[in-house]
Amino acid sequence: MLIDLTTISTGRAIETGIAFESGKKIIIICKKGTVLRDTAKRVADKIVEYENIEDIVQPLKLFLKESAE
Repeated sequence: MLIDLTTISTGRAIETGIAFESGKKIIIICKKGTVLRDTAKRVADKIVEYENIEDIVQPLKLFLKESAE
């Protein structure tokens, strides 16, 4: 699951909880400087901060490659 938690959303939090309970990998993206709740940090397999959305491409490619190995 790829989820942007730059802004707070109850719906996204619920979806993240469902993904976690289902054993899905969770990748959180957020703008640099975003304060994430400890709960989000604990369930995330990867957190990628960005200034421009294009900044997420390389970290995601690397994470997916490592996950496939």
